[in-house]
Amino acid sequence: MEHVLAQAERDAHDLKKIDAKNARARWLFLPDSLLLFVWQVWIIGPLVIYYCIYVPLEVSFAPDTGTDMPTVSFGLDQLFWVDIIINFSVRTSMNRATAPTTSHNLDQAP
Repeated sequence: MEHVLAQAERDAHDLKKIDAKNARARWLFLPDSLLLFVWQVWIIGPLVIYYCIYVPLEVSFAPDTGTDMPTVSFGLDQLFWVDIIINFSVRTSMNRATAPTTSHNLDQAP
């Protein structure tokens, strides 16, 4: 049983190295990429929180003052479009049995 588990771990490690090499070559992001984590947590996270607070307040209380806020909102909306493109560029690796490769799949014996 331990031999099968060790082989599965080596195979998973080899697949991860191959995935990392292919992802760089094709401009794809791996799901555990540091760049993807920073983008989602430090860029998109605060943007979502900002919009959750700003939009209801703007709709409820803001008179049309003619400020530059529509320009700022347009720029922030563009970041959301970039996020959609990035999320379509996240690579997922599939096992030969068409199951996602995760650590808990290694516990199951074939």
